[in-house]
Amino acid sequence: MMQFEVLSGAGYLISEFLSPLTNQRSDNYGGSFENRMRFGLEVVKAVRDAVGEDFPLIVRMNGNDFMPGGNSRLELQEYAKALSDGPVDALCINVGWHEGVPQIVACVPRGTFSYLARGIKEIVNIPVIASHRINDPKTARQLLDDGMCDMVAMSRSLIADPMLPEKTRLGKENEIMHCIACAQGCFDSLFKLKHIELPL
Repeated sequence: MMQFEVLSGAGYLISEFLSPLTNQRSDNYGGSFENRMRFGLEVVKAVRDAVGEDFPLIVRMNGNDFMPGGNSRLELQEYAKALSDGPVDALCINVGWHEGVPQIVACVPRGTFSYLARGIKEIVNIPVIASHRINDPKTARQLLDDGMCDMVAMSRSLIADPMLPEKTRLGKENEIMHCIACAQGCFDSLFKLKHIELPL
């Protein structure tokens, strides 16, 4: 099934409207947090109107900006509530801005940011997805069992081994090629305008 995910975090456009760090506007899209949320909520509504009611719509948003002078966890939880009251089917919880904290490298423990997903899961009535450094089925199962989230998102782990879900389904987890969080084949390649691929 196809789905659509709106990126509303990581310091990109919607995130820049949300954050007092970057939003210096004095019109209806700046100032109070209610105003700063307006752009993101309008974008999501426009996407919903375009794709229709039956098309799965996910918003990927920060659980914390981790930026001095940026959005707090409480503000982002308020934003999550507003999204969940509208036309969104699920929320995928991102981890801060790229400039904020290390997110994807090996020194970051697996699943360590899942508490941000749990903080939002506790206050919304739609599924919440945890992300970042969830690169093996064992970690994913543990987060689900502990009630940290309703689903998990994996990206770099599927670059390392696109067959990870099928190997897990067949009980062949010992055959999975794990992402080692070196960032060489993904982010390093991306910033050099190269293809994302396994490093040689």
